[in-house]
Amino acid sequence: MPEAIHHALWQSWRDYIIRLTTPDTWEFGRRQSDHRWWLHWLFDSMTDRHKGPAWFQHQLLQWFAQLPAKRGNLGADLAFLRLLTKDVWERRGSNDTPYPHFFQFVHCPPSPRNTG
Repeated sequence: MPEAIHHALWQSWRDYIIRLTTPDTWEFGRRQSDHRWWLHWLFDSMTDRHKGPAWFQHQLLQWFAQLPAKRGNLGADLAFLRLLTKDVWERRGSNDTPYPHFFQFVHCPPSPRNTG
């Protein structure tokens, strides 16, 4: 298969997977779809020979470092964090949560009905 076709098919599949898995995020009544998040970085780290696992980890650490500044206003970051950590909790096979505050905040955030 010619390289150009291979690249176009890969890009099309990548964009489809990202679009399919991107949580709906809204800002000022409009759906936001221009976020670059960890799934973009994961694909980039796998396909760009100048990037790789260390680059992906660096991107994640930069993202994690800026989260505390958004305290209480995580918006789309919360949905992306939930996706990133979801499989970790499910693969453990235990109801025991070693980080109960993290689990409570990220995976079981209070619904507006339960906050009053």
